[in-house]
Parts: sequence; structure tokens; C-alpha cells
Amino acid sequence: LRLAPEPVPIVEDDLIPFEQRRSLVALDNHTCRWPCGMPGEAVFFFCGSMTADLNVGLPYCTAHTLRARA
Repeated sequence: LRLAPEPVPIVEDDLIPFEQRRSLVALDNHTCRWPCGMPGEAVFFFCGSMTADLNVGLPYCTAHTLRARA
């Protein structure tokens, strides 16, 4: 019997709270570096959520880590 894989959570970039969003200079080792939007545009930002414990060398939050591995 094979179980179906868990679905990857969908993160809607435009639903990320404004206070969580980070610019490049505001990132640190504990903030998600997932890019949102197109670089150079006024609405470009990084996720900024806290990075997940399950990350193995990836600088992303849990949802973006699962999205990157999909």
C-alpha cells in the first residue's frame, strides 16, 4: 500500500503580512529569503518569516522549503 504524498502548502505571496516582508538589506540568518515578485519592481520583497528547523541548508520558512523541494 502506498500513501499519497502530503500536498505542498500554497503560500500566496501577496498575502504575506507587510510587517513580515523584508528588503535585501533587512534579511538575516533567521529570516526566510524566498523572493516574492520580480527584482527591480517596487513591490519586490523577501518573505521574511522565521526559517524552519527542518531546513537543511535552505534559508526558507517551512512553507517555502516544502515549495522549493516540490
